[in-house]
This record gives sequence, C-alpha cells and structure tokens, in this order.
Amino acid sequence: MTAGFLLFGAGMTVFSVALRRTLGRATALAAVAAGVCTIAVAAVPLDAGYDGLHGTLAGAGYAALVAVPATAVRPLGRQGTVAATVALTATICLLVSVIVEGPVGLFQRLGLTLVDGWIVVTAVGLVRRRPRTVPP
Repeated sequence: MTAGFLLFGAGMTVFSVALRRTLGRATALAAVAAGVCTIAVAAVPLDAGYDGLHGTLAGAGYAALVAVPATAVRPLGRQGTVAATVALTATICLLVSVIVEGPVGLFQRLGLTLVDGWIVVTAVGLVRRRPRTVPP
C-alpha cells in the first residue's frame, strides 16, 4: 500500500507538468497538492499512532484530488461537463465516507476511483493529442 501511495504521489507530481501546459496552473497545482498529500499519507500510516494526522492529510489529499477535475472544467470547454460531474460525484462520495456510518470504504473507493479514472482518460487524451515527430 505504501509503495502504491508513493508511486501515485510521484506520478501526480510529474503529471502536473503536462496539466500545466494543457489545462492551466490551477489544475497543475491541484495535481501537485494531491501528489504531496498522498506521499504524506504514506509517511504517516494509520498504525503509527498518528491517526488524527493521517486523517487530516487524507482529507486534504481528497480535496486536492477532487480539485484536479474541478479546476479543469473551464479549460476543457464542452468536455468540462464530464470533469464537473466527476468532481461533484467524487466529492459527494468522499463526504459520505467521512460523515456517514456504515460501508464508508465503499464510498471512499467510489469517489477515489472516479477521479482516478478521469485522470487516466485525461492522460491518454493528452498523449494522443501530442504531436508526434517521425524520425528521419
């Protein structure tokens, strides 16, 4: 789990470079914040006795992660509707996972998976749009 968090955090930070060029500074900063928070969560695992700090860092990471598609709405134009829907639905799921008793893990995973899926689709779209050079 820790290795996955570290890789995701690093990946989001690197992904922010492409986001800066295509979707703007706010989206790139949200990606960096999500990456940094994810790395911080990995550094403060639940079983280390810092549950409050872990929860605070995770909450900040959730907010930053949802901010990635939310800040991309305007730069995406018509396609921004999908980003807005993902951001809103993920926000609701993550809030439910924090405030409602019951199957909180389900809502946490739904919210995070929605945003992760949007990130993957966006990354693939950026790669496909990038002009390719043909070697001589």
